[in-house]
Amino acid sequence: LLHIFGDIPAELALDMFVSIIDMAVRKLDPRTEVIARESYRVVPLRPDEDAPFLTLEEGFGQFAQLGMRPRHWKEARVIFLTSIKNANPYLEENDIELLDLGLDSCTYRFWTHHVMKPALFAVKAMDDIFDSEENRKALKESFAPLMADKKRSGILFYQNLFKIRPDVIPYFGRTDMDFLAGHLFEAVELCIDVINDFEKALPVLRRLGKLHDNKKIPVFTYDAIGQNLDLTLRDMLPQYGDGTTEGEHLVRLWSALMNRTVLVLTRISFVSERLLRKAFEWVDQVAHQ
Repeated sequence: LLHIFGDIPAELALDMFVSIIDMAVRKLDPRTEVIARESYRVVPLRPDEDAPFLTLEEGFGQFAQLGMRPRHWKEARVIFLTSIKNANPYLEENDIELLDLGLDSCTYRFWTHHVMKPALFAVKAMDDIFDSEENRKALKESFAPLMADKKRSGILFYQNLFKIRPDVIPYFGRTDMDFLAGHLFEAVELCIDVINDFEKALPVLRRLGKLHDNKKIPVFTYDAIGQNLDLTLRDMLPQYGDGTTEGEHLVRLWSALMNRTVLVLTRISFVSERLLRKAFEWVDQVAHQ
């Protein structure tokens, strides 16, 4: 997991796991949350803008995109059961007896059916896309026209980006655009080449993420980049998104690839921005007091 999560701070990783458990518990009986809404607080306590995800489906998808495999979820189940039993000072004797039931315990069944099962469905959905050589070939062939002249394509890409999203210009204004354009397409090409073994791309994506974090490029700009890449592909590829089965499948492939790439790229910046917001909140609170 250290290899998978890389430079993602432990705070964010813990937040993700705790959020998954909290949301899964709430989903067991939504009526309880409505009745006890005054006391049944969201865990962990933080505003939505600081949350790594807002739904269970999104959370399981993020874990799958980061590389969580079935073996990791099985190990997490063991740790979860051990933690519930050994780290909870409020357990009563009947609680301990229930936990000692092992495979028949409610905690084991909760993790298996309400956490692991949807998590493994998310892994399978990811594998259906990223483990296919046919999908890799389709992505590579569709990207070939852009790679034929990647400098020109990259410059055109950023020109279109600044035209449709002028709000991102300040974050790229003092950057060497020729370098950035070439860097972008090299990163995308790498992700396509290793799509069947995406972990090989993780070190490169993390380094690029650190570079962007140092240059203070905010997370929200990546949505604009993804939107513009979609528009660029539609302009340069007649079959992309043309309404046919093959064209729409190509759109889904590129969307999945970019979503996974952006998630890995932005985790460091996501934590930096969250920490900065907390710092401003603390300063405001001190100033008010």
